Amino acid sequence: MFAELEPTLDRVAQFIGVDPFTEMPPVEHERAVSQRLGAAPPSAEDVSALAALYAADLAAFAETSGLDVAAWPTARVLAGSIDPGDLAVALADRAKLVPPESQASPDPALANS
Repeated sequence: MFAELEPTLDRVAQFIGVDPFTEMPPVEHERAVSQRLGAAPPSAEDVSALAALYAADLAAFAETSGLDVAAWPTARVLAGSIDPGDLAVALADRAKLVPPESQASPDPALANS
């Protein structure tokens, strides 16, 4: 979407029945997560199950929007061109997820040694 921002926004405006943008908004491509979150990272099974669950929605979105979603991670999982486990690791890293047990406070007995 960021690579084709103007034509994408023009299609969205046309689809919802409003005038196209006269000037493009600035592109801010930043992640809001700034700290590590104590949450379980997704597993390969989680990624596979979610991809299967949303397969019909993704196809409907692609047809309705006219966007090529073939390079989107969910589409790549469904097509078999990316391993769900590799995507799970990448998503956990991007979201800065760490298993809650790895954030546990150190054993107080060890702190005094």
